[in-house]
Amino acid sequence: MFITSGRISYLILILFTYNLSLSQSENNFAKGWDYFIKNDFVNAKANFAEASENGIKPAESELMLSLIESIGFNPDKAFPHFLKYYESDTNPYPALKCLWTTPCLYNTRGKLEKEKLKFLKSLINSDKVNGTIKAYAYCQMGYHYERLNDFAEADDYFEKIGAIMNWQLAGEFENISGSGFDKEFEPMNHPEQSYHFKNRNGADVTWFDLPRLRPSRWVHLQNHFYTGNSIIFAQSFCNSPAEQIVYLRIGTSGSLKAWVNDKLAIIEEEERNNDLDTYTAKIKLAAGWNRILLQVGGSTIEYTNFLARITDSLGNATDDITYTNEYKPYSKNVNFNYEQIPDEEEQYFTEQIRKNPANLINYFLLA
Repeated sequence: MFITSGRISYLILILFTYNLSLSQSENNFAKGWDYFIKNDFVNAKANFAEASENGIKPAESELMLSLIESIGFNPDKAFPHFLKYYESDTNPYPALKCLWTTPCLYNTRGKLEKEKLKFLKSLINSDKVNGTIKAYAYCQMGYHYERLNDFAEADDYFEKIGAIMNWQLAGEFENISGSGFDKEFEPMNHPEQSYHFKNRNGADVTWFDLPRLRPSRWVHLQNHFYTGNSIIFAQSFCNSPAEQIVYLRIGTSGSLKAWVNDKLAIIEEEERNNDLDTYTAKIKLAAGWNRILLQVGGSTIEYTNFLARITDSLGNATDDITYTNEYKPYSKNVNFNYEQIPDEEEQYFTEQIRKNPANLINYFLLA
């Protein structure tokens, strides 16, 4: 078959038209950012949508469309755009965790729409999703079934989070303007239930058993103490069948210190209202009984809470450790240097900014 001059002209025209279209689509993506920076969200949406439709940075375009819809246009449209982002990006998991409680994903606790419920189930069944995100999904499923008054099904999902549920509490102790964060209070050195402490008011108090938790497994300390300007302590004893390296993961509202067998593992003075697994430490459990001690503080935050889990390196809850809120003699001589692990998503987006400081999306997700 011979290519005639007419065919060549035709092919050149097609190629020129394609390149012009490609250039226009790339220009749409750049224009989308220009309009977004100027707070012209209508034109930003139009340009990101056209860029995505023409295959120009479709993942980032869809993520931007999701963010724009979530901040005031139509939050109901934010999730479909995020889903398109998730399906087209090679590594959507850091953004998934960062945006979990926004309108892009799950900013409410209640009955879920069909597509959101389907997505949760896909995360739970995926072998690419880490244990922290699965714990987020279990929690959201629990809230969904609570709303349907199916409390047994809700509890099954909450149980899969793997939270430590057996706690003793002691408090409250003085923390005006955060002044108690670095003080050495008596509960640190006296785990025995018979020991009497002096609380902030000079009254005798002891460790007492937490009677029950909310179904979601979060320990809400304001249900038991005046938490404003206060330090509260919680302890649990866990039994490990063998010496093993595991990960202690904690979410809180308030400042936090965590000790394992009286050795400091996690320290965070800033009072944040956060979610599951915000603070993580690599620890070693001794064979037999171990003491987990938490100090949760509030001064700028009025209401404090926490949820703690012991997991493997991927955030999956361990199934060979048992817990009790009854005092048990424990080993204090575990030869291991605990390592507080920086937040994975913060590290990821900080590195992305270092590699490409002009890409503004990473700054939004890091914030």
